[in-house]
Amino acid sequence: MGQGAMVAILLMAYAAFVLVLSTMAGCVAIFGDDAQRRDSAYRVLKFVLSTGTGAGGVAAVAAHLYQSGIFELGG
Repeated sequence: MGQGAMVAILLMAYAAFVLVLSTMAGCVAIFGDDAQRRDSAYRVLKFVLSTGTGAGGVAAVAAHLYQSGIFELGG
């Protein structure tokens, strides 16, 4: 398996993790019974979406630069 395939797998795994975490936090924030738990889930959702999409954008740019040959991974 080449480095490009490994980068793609890592990016897909990261995207899946952010999607699952934000979906679960969103469901608890909307449908939770306890007000404190809903508030905590809303804070987790804001954190995951702000950091997840920001880091995801940086990773997407790095992957694009890698594919175009501008950015090299080690060696």
